[in-house]
Amino acid sequence: MRKQIEDNYLSVFLIFSLSVALVIRILALEPRVLWWDELFTWWLIQLDFRDSLTVIFYDVHPPVYYFLLRAWSFFLGTSELSLRLMSLVLSLLSIYYVFVLSKIFSDRAAIFSTVLVVFSSYHAFYSLEVRFYALMSLLSVMSVYYLVKFLDEGGTYNRITYILSTLVLVYTHIYGFFILAAQAVFYLWKAYNKDYRGFKEYTAVVLGTLPLIGALIHQRYYLFVTGEEDFWIDRPTFNELHELFETLSGSYEILSIYIILLGIGLYCLRNQSKIEKDLSVLLWLYLIFSILVPWIISYTIFPMFMDRFVISGVIMFYILAGYGISRIPDNVIQVVVVSSLIIVAGSHLNHDTINYEKEEPWDEVVGHVESEIGEDDIIVYHGSWSRFAFHKYGQKEDYNKKSIPENYVHDPDDNYKWVSNNRTRVDEEDIKNLEDSLDDVENTWLILSHEKGITGDLIDEIYEGYEEKKFHDYRGIRLYEFHD
Repeated sequence: MRKQIEDNYLSVFLIFSLSVALVIRILALEPRVLWWDELFTWWLIQLDFRDSLTVIFYDVHPPVYYFLLRAWSFFLGTSELSLRLMSLVLSLLSIYYVFVLSKIFSDRAAIFSTVLVVFSSYHAFYSLEVRFYALMSLLSVMSVYYLVKFLDEGGTYNRITYILSTLVLVYTHIYGFFILAAQAVFYLWKAYNKDYRGFKEYTAVVLGTLPLIGALIHQRYYLFVTGEEDFWIDRPTFNELHELFETLSGSYEILSIYIILLGIGLYCLRNQSKIEKDLSVLLWLYLIFSILVPWIISYTIFPMFMDRFVISGVIMFYILAGYGISRIPDNVIQVVVVSSLIIVAGSHLNHDTINYEKEEPWDEVVGHVESEIGEDDIIVYHGSWSRFAFHKYGQKEDYNKKSIPENYVHDPDDNYKWVSNNRTRVDEEDIKNLEDSLDDVENTWLILSHEKGITGDLIDEIYEGYEEKKFHDYRGIRLYEFHD
């Protein structure tokens, strides 16, 4: 009877937590317009299927998220709200799985871990992106949960769901390979302890990734031999890693509390049951291989670390912290600690997610340009992502436009076809080719965002033919007007 009452209370808590998470994300929906990467997603899912496959081949990210969003938009449309709703649903599902996964430790661990994720400004912010982050979050937690359940209970459903969730994660983002590496270390640890269960299932997952590995090798080889690869990620710094954990915690002072909580969880490893120990080891490996290993590789070998890519490890960070709170022996201290974390997280939620000043306000840029542009003017974009913004937020279609560098060409149906060019960096040849496009043009509108290369020379080259230059800063977008 007591167990049933406790289960009822937990069910009420879970429903309430999901409701709070939903409200937080709904409040954050209004100020969000599509930014650079999201505009690419919006454009991609509207191509015919064959053209979208061609684009995906040249894109560094695997295709699963795009396929899911394409199916979602077939029924619900391609408005900003509709596209963000899929990510919102996936994020709520990830919170549910955080609860059931943490419950393996204890009911209190489930409560504390869920609360930390619900009020995380990081998770709330990226759960609304029209990108794959919410899906990565969900699949990461599912992968851990069903692996642990399979090792503890067996069962066909646990086995199949573990294999599929891990495999789909890899086909969602290349950071899924870090999860595979984490699981490899986990299985080696199990083998050291004479436990070989799960090896066949892991082998099945690895074999399932071979087509993707082959496609990635072919893609990298093509871009290398054609000289068209231009990776956009810069080498990370120690400060970026520190800022990430400070963002997850809410402040530098609160980060020290999280470190203590993680330490408490580590100390309790020696007294855990078998399933709890398996779960703890997996969580730590996911955290290390999703955050620290990519950062080390990026710092020493090849830049690939971005704070939004590490969401798989971020979830584990909160679960381990929630478990640490549950192992504090004094109930009053538990309440004080979790309350303090919620208060700090709540203030960041309000500033960083709900009432944040939107970055890359493409709707404002497009509105300003269309209200002023003349029929003899030309818009010069950096890359074609900027052009997508005019398709999304614009009302006019009859103005002259050109991309620099030219990654896409315009077809008669007012769509874009992929050209074998993956560059984002502006070079001298691009500037030289631009000169012919500016002949017989009255005014030039230059739009820069996420640009690389000699853009200063580009601005000077355009300005040479004009008497007046105006500059507008739109928080991530720079708009230059050149007038006679």
